[in-house]
Amino acid sequence: MTNNFQSETREGWLKKDETGVFVEDNNGKKLFTEERIWRGYVDHWLNKKVLVRELLQIDDKTGLPIVLIWHEDNIERNKNNSNYVEVYYNERLVKYWASFFGHIAVNIGGKVFNFSNKKSEEYFYRPALGEFAPKGAMVKFGRRFARSIHILRIEGDKINPEFLQEIFKKKLDTIHNTPDNPSRPGYYKDFSFYSNSCVTMVRDGLREGGFADASGFLSRDFFVSCAKSFRKMAKKNNLSVSLRMMPQLMIPEAPPSKMTPLLNPLSYYRKRKYLDDLPVEAID
Repeated sequence: MTNNFQSETREGWLKKDETGVFVEDNNGKKLFTEERIWRGYVDHWLNKKVLVRELLQIDDKTGLPIVLIWHEDNIERNKNNSNYVEVYYNERLVKYWASFFGHIAVNIGGKVFNFSNKKSEEYFYRPALGEFAPKGAMVKFGRRFARSIHILRIEGDKINPEFLQEIFKKKLDTIHNTPDNPSRPGYYKDFSFYSNSCVTMVRDGLREGGFADASGFLSRDFFVSCAKSFRKMAKKNNLSVSLRMMPQLMIPEAPPSKMTPLLNPLSYYRKRKYLDDLPVEAID
């Protein structure tokens, strides 16, 4: 789920000098000099071209506005292609028991749908500042910095991203139109681990979109079942399936993530038959 506050997205190069950290535009002008730029961005993308927008949140230590930054290469990869579906399996956070089974999200033609019990949530790159900062064992900043992400992708001319996006938008509308959890403002009150979770909402949306073999309610088992579903659909419709990996962008705030176990015995067979023969491409 995404934040409703949307400022203008700017592009430039992430730079640092004696005055501090900033973004330099194509004309050499310094941007975002009065905002708090998280060190995690600097550690990974200093002197690289980035996209930036200001967030609604304020850094609780400095009182400065917070910015969201992401690396442009991740956008360019799919710039001229929207006929694809990607299922994201997120490894578990080792210090957060509620993430023991991992997490699932889906990318439909460039639009990421992330179903969480928290109603407003930027998925990939939110910074470890302000309300996003770690509290105790819970890591609330962007998944790229918290976990490694495994990506199963199906693409081809017969993928209809607009149709699939509409299915998932309706699911988000249902969540946003549901009153908050009375005891936890900002949280989806109908969230359920077994029947209304990140996995089941992605699973049910894919089924509505024609991926009938997508099954399960545990993250990694569901990811393996998607391999079966994608491979069958690819064979039938002359589509391609690939496996990719976004390694965790390491930061001091988060230890390395870990894989979750397969708990459905059938998943071991499905993994060997439909997933293990796919080469893994590591991407930024």
